[in-house]
Amino acid sequence: MATTTSTSLPSSAEAPSIDGVDLSSGGAVRWCFTGRAQGDLSESAPAAVARLGSQLEVPIFAVHQVHGDGVDVVTEADLSPAGRPVSAIEADGLVTALTGVGLGIRTADCAPVLLWSPEGVLGAAHGGWGGLEVGIIGAVARSMTDLGATTIDATLGPCIGPECYEFGAEPLARLADRFGPDVCSRTAAGSEALDLRAAVTAATDDAGVRLVASNPPCTACGDDHFSHRAHGDQARQLSVIWRLDAAA
Repeated sequence: MATTTSTSLPSSAEAPSIDGVDLSSGGAVRWCFTGRAQGDLSESAPAAVARLGSQLEVPIFAVHQVHGDGVDVVTEADLSPAGRPVSAIEADGLVTALTGVGLGIRTADCAPVLLWSPEGVLGAAHGGWGGLEVGIIGAVARSMTDLGATTIDATLGPCIGPECYEFGAEPLARLADRFGPDVCSRTAAGSEALDLRAAVTAATDDAGVRLVASNPPCTACGDDHFSHRAHGDQARQLSVIWRLDAAA
């Protein structure tokens, strides 16, 4: 079941900035990207996730991510107290056609990709390099199409930049074969690096998804975000997308 909201939870953490678009079909899509100011939102911090849901006024559905291409469809049954425990669900993509539920992706350097369609079908993808290589963006887009999406747009949240992302030659060559030479870069120190943003751009293009706002901040530069690569952080950001109905 989704992490439920509770107005009795403390609200000491700063609320994240919210962005979004209005839908031509009615209603709106909203999303947010958290950082250190919102605290640790990893699987080990369910109360913090519930607090964030209370701030956003939606229950948040976030599952166990495994760097694969599995996609889970969130339905009404998942929102009930008897719904599936999210800790038991392994997936790196989430989709839903529901209003008023947040899809959450946890990251600390990987790329959170949030997707929507004019019909209000939503998706969220954990864009680590392993998931991108096996096709997580395309898998989410296909699942959204199955739920009625026609065209799909996406936005990319904070992730590690190439200047900080030293990367092995063999996996970098594989990713370049799949996504093109633009994914190959150099760190600030001159080592071989992966441009994760370029990989996401190529993956969305391949999936027929239009990527907007694709120049997010680097998680490893500065202290605004958790970064496993730069700081060894075990804490996680949470990126959330949700839909409001026309009356909201």
